[in-house]
Amino acid sequence: AGFFSTSLLGVYQMANVMGMTLATETTSIVVAIGFPLYMKYGARSEQSVTAFLATLRMIACYVLPGVLFVAMMAQDIVPALLGQRWSGAIGPLRVSAIAAAILCLDTPWTPKLYSLGLARVEVGRSILRTVVLAAALYPLTARFGAVGSALAMLASTAAVIPTWRTGMRAASIRLSDLLRAIAPGLILSALI
Repeated sequence: AGFFSTSLLGVYQMANVMGMTLATETTSIVVAIGFPLYMKYGARSEQSVTAFLATLRMIACYVLPGVLFVAMMAQDIVPALLGQRWSGAIGPLRVSAIAAAILCLDTPWTPKLYSLGLARVEVGRSILRTVVLAAALYPLTARFGAVGSALAMLASTAAVIPTWRTGMRAASIRLSDLLRAIAPGLILSALI
């Protein structure tokens, strides 16, 4: 038998699809619209920064409560949608939902960095995600199974959060403004 058994792959894939669907749908829209919008306003302009922060606020209010609800309610969602046989997907679903929350907050940075002329930073972010995933996947999966695979994805997604600082400096975005943009979504999530 191979390292990734068929059942482990099935459980992980199902949990990943359920946890990431909202994020992947949201991110495709943000990437398609963000770059032209930021370029239209001028990447460093106040209008561009306002549009970027409004995008983050919208994502935080729309996506964070949804994915965090999925993480909290996974023990009820999985049996209701898939049946008891899939109970192994509960843990990976929780982790995938948290990764989805981070992914959604990270995605607007891609078009923002491109519009700021920081394509090299975006390439570096992609390389960093890949290296972290490659380094974490085997040991975490060997130790924790499908939950470990999801943890490796979470680690690779979270690894690029420090790179937000580069975009913040280039666009003159203060940390307080960034936190104010995300705060409503965190408050809504806490109310769930």
